[in-house]
Amino acid sequence: MKTLLSLIRSLCSIALVTASVFALSGCAGTYFTWKKARQVQTGMTLTEAEQILGRPNSVTSTAGTQRVMWLYGTALGQGASFSVVVKDGKIVEVPPIPDSFR
Repeated sequence: MKTLLSLIRSLCSIALVTASVFALSGCAGTYFTWKKARQVQTGMTLTEAEQILGRPNSVTSTAGTQRVMWLYGTALGQGASFSVVVKDGKIVEVPPIPDSFR
């Protein structure tokens, strides 16, 4: 009986640790990859960029342009952000993405 209780406690501990890891690894925002972000080019419409990256997290307007941002973060401290500038419905500015960003 003691061995069975010990086994049950061990299994419960493993289940609790596993559930905690999955909960902590959840992410907030719109996940994207740098490979996909590199596909976004000047001249594209915002709709075309959204088809590649998904829905943006933030759009701010200033002086006739919009800065559109995609970002995400995880509870483990990982994350990324990517933004473009849109004018008259077209992307007019895309930042360079270093080759080291994978």
